[in-house]
Amino acid sequence: TSSIGGALGAANNALNKTVEAARSASKKVALAGAGFIVGLGGMTLAASALETPMRNVQSITHETWGEISKESATLIRMSRGVTQSATELAKGLYNVASSGFQGAEALNIVSVSAKAASAGMSDTATSSTAIVGALNAYGLAGADATKVSDTLFQTVNLGVLTFSDLAQGMGEWVSMAASANAPLGEAAAALAQMTRAGIMP
Repeated sequence: TSSIGGALGAANNALNKTVEAARSASKKVALAGAGFIVGLGGMTLAASALETPMRNVQSITHETWGEISKESATLIRMSRGVTQSATELAKGLYNVASSGFQGAEALNIVSVSAKAASAGMSDTATSSTAIVGALNAYGLAGADATKVSDTLFQTVNLGVLTFSDLAQGMGEWVSMAASANAPLGEAAAALAQMTRAGIMP
């Protein structure tokens, strides 16, 4: 009898442990599911905020909505590594697209512009205006965006102007420099010197 009772007790203990393990696993699954839903909800909110600016982009590029959706997802991921929101990045993309760039080339320019904006206390739309202005004036490709950005950032760093000042006066001075076949680096250095003397672009 005692052996039977012992066996029953052991079986009962094992059953209780199994039940507790199942409860614990259920809680973990529920928590994981909640986390997934919260994460998905965050992406949905970000994508929702992007819809209007990305439709503006589409009106210029005439890309399919599937392509625009992929670009939106890229902007959301990109925003996690800079101080710019995905919506701000989308505004930058609109500027870039308006200047004739699209697809992967445009996204590269936006990425470079976002980093420049974060470092230069500006926003992506402003920095992208300056960068694509130089790219187009000198007939450069999107792959040259980093080199151009570094040059322009040095102009802001050495001169007495902001990225916003640079972007606003970009059309005139960069077009003149390109028409005169002056290298961008030399033209940018001269501009920095001018602003130190109180002459703004």
